[in-house]
Amino acid sequence: MKLAYKAICIAGLVTASAVYASTTLSPNQNTQSGNIPSGYTDLKFILADGNWVKNIYLPNGAKNLDTVTIQSNALYKSYLDTSNTNLPIEALEIHRGDTFQFVYNSNLKKWEIFLATVYPINNSPIDHISFTNNKFQRVFLFDGRWAKKIVLPSNVIDGTLVQIISTATYSSEISTDNLLFPSSYRLNKGSEYWLKYNATLQKWVPEFIQPITLQVKDIGSNLNAVTAPLTEVNFADGNWVSNFTLPTTANDRDRVIIKSKASWTATINNTHTNTSATLSLKTGDQYEFMYVTDKAHWVLMSAPTKSVGANSQITPTLENMTQPILKVNISDANWKPNIKLPIKAQIGDKVILSSTAKTHSFITAENGLSATVQTGENRRFIYTSQGWNIDSYTIDMLLVNSPEVSRILGESAAKLRMIEGLNLTNLTAENSSAKFYLRQTGYLTYKIPAADLREAIAVGRSDVTVQTERKRVLADGVYYQGNEPGAGGCGWAWINLNPSAFNMIGANDIGCSVAAMRHEVGHNLGLYHDDSTQIGSGFSHPLGSTVMGGNSLNFYSSPYLYNLKYGVRLGEQGKKDGVSVINANALQISKFN
Repeated sequence: MKLAYKAICIAGLVTASAVYASTTLSPNQNTQSGNIPSGYTDLKFILADGNWVKNIYLPNGAKNLDTVTIQSNALYKSYLDTSNTNLPIEALEIHRGDTFQFVYNSNLKKWEIFLATVYPINNSPIDHISFTNNKFQRVFLFDGRWAKKIVLPSNVIDGTLVQIISTATYSSEISTDNLLFPSSYRLNKGSEYWLKYNATLQKWVPEFIQPITLQVKDIGSNLNAVTAPLTEVNFADGNWVSNFTLPTTANDRDRVIIKSKASWTATINNTHTNTSATLSLKTGDQYEFMYVTDKAHWVLMSAPTKSVGANSQITPTLENMTQPILKVNISDANWKPNIKLPIKAQIGDKVILSSTAKTHSFITAENGLSATVQTGENRRFIYTSQGWNIDSYTIDMLLVNSPEVSRILGESAAKLRMIEGLNLTNLTAENSSAKFYLRQTGYLTYKIPAADLREAIAVGRSDVTVQTERKRVLADGVYYQGNEPGAGGCGWAWINLNPSAFNMIGANDIGCSVAAMRHEVGHNLGLYHDDSTQIGSGFSHPLGSTVMGGNSLNFYSSPYLYNLKYGVRLGEQGKKDGVSVINANALQISKFN
């Protein structure tokens, strides 16, 4: 029979603290604040209808074993900031009927949540774990309560979070049948996992994995195999090799992090990876790779970027590539009339030039490439088998802001809001390897005469004031920020499946997030929502959706991109590939004016 016990440390705490009278506090007694005060041995923070706060914060300091219990009887959800807790999630949703208890650990300087603890049946070949109704669970394996394999339940409420830890001498494993991906979920001595149940997917999703840490001197130049979902390989002085190669294969979505404190530079070999770019490992660098079984290679998930600041000297010929991306910020302080791209690079390397200088710079490369970088422009170049090629096109935008928005936000705030949306669009394009950047070439305070946003994008195509200014500033497209009703949506834009300058206009209401711009511009570049059967549709997923899906991730859809945290592929070959549509249309759109 499987029994659930309270964790020993918590049970002891409850007994020890019983002599203290608990103090009850509510938002109304706390100046309508969710900042829970310190100085209480046992504090209960109670939420109720009319006595509620949205955001809650635990004290940043307390005495060891101080306890805070949060209880809600309120209709509305609250959110607890978990940055000073042991929870591996950004925020804890607190619903009506929830009660959560935290105990302060002064050694860790963190609040630890109470976990209902379950132990396996000792020496079971397979133990199907059962949980209580508690939203936070712990499975604890140790000598005397050990199983060769544990199977997590699927009949639990959405959002249930489980910590799985082992101090047992013998290794075991977690069944991957109902996990998000069948990675190497072994349980060795010291293993720790936090998994969250997603009822929509009917899968347990990893939120935290304690990495297995290896010193490169102990494994040499070749990592022959990985034995955990997350492996960390460290370089340092006296702990260094000149070249390092990842394993030939691994289990699906296993990850390897490679980091260095060494004075000497090492090289990560491109063997078994999806990239041919330069992978030099220098002091302070960190790379992360993820193995994808159906592709049979390691995907480069993150890499260091070499940056030249706006106040740093720019050499006439940019230095040879040492990382996959070199970013150069050109300003009046470091402007050069002529800049030559690096002579030495590898296929897939990229150089990104961003300019705020008043005068343009002329760009050249060894293979004869020539281009200019103008004021306010971002240009990206990629190294290919033929040398450096242009990898992005500039789409110039006229930003039109309704005076009603300026009245509500103030003129400066209204303009900054549009610029923030433009910058976020550019970041998303860059993350996605989409071949465009937006550039603001004009700003107009003007109300398009329309009853709602859908009418505004129709009227704006031929509005004399808008189009005269568009022509004057040579803008390829128009984006409007208004305070009109959304006509069923907070933003609207024409879908430019066959790019047309006439239809290059989008709009959003100020009730929208600043992320609305990248979504509406996506329509202008030929993209559809996630419910479309068009190849340029967005990708929607419970763990995060691309711009044309739920717009929660800084990516357009592509079968070559992955959710950075969870490893979910963000598109489907030949079916959901918004980046391919953008890249087919970007050059033509950039030539509209």
